[in-house]
Amino acid sequence: MIEQLNKEQEDLLAVYRDKWLRIGLCTDRADWNTAKWISDYYYENIAKKKPVPIVIMPSPLSTWIAVCLLSSDKKQVDSQVWSQVW
Repeated sequence: MIEQLNKEQEDLLAVYRDKWLRIGLCTDRADWNTAKWISDYYYENIAKKKPVPIVIMPSPLSTWIAVCLLSSDKKQVDSQVWSQVW
């Protein structure tokens, strides 16, 4: 367990902070190939599941609208299956 940082590590804190802040606040358009590679890597190596399709939306608003539409479709399908089975 690390109990104390040395001078070099303390000096690097600002470098890492600035790097990840820049990445986190970046609004550049997403690269589909990179996103697909990261998603596939996660599913295959970490989640140990089959990769899933990905969709990159043009904006946070369009993403939210798509999520809401897909959620309502799922609720509708669930409701239909429930009523038909029971």
